[in-house]
Amino acid sequence: MNCFFRDDNLSDLIGFTYATWHGDDAAQNLVTELTQLARSYAGAPNHAVLIALDGENAWEHYPFNGYYFLRALYALL
Repeated sequence: MNCFFRDDNLSDLIGFTYATWHGDDAAQNLVTELTQLARSYAGAPNHAVLIALDGENAWEHYPFNGYYFLRALYALL
């Protein structure tokens, strides 16, 4: 059985912080955070990063319900 626990830092950035940032900047910062995590796990097999938001709907706090952030994030990924 595999169990996953969320990465609190990444989840909280999306849930609470990035809503006040420009979408492009927030997306770039998230990709940078993910890249740093990947480097820290380099050489260790079978790692995953779980991003899970708390029960709130974070997107209602973003301009246009997170459209610009998500568009920029998907473009970077």
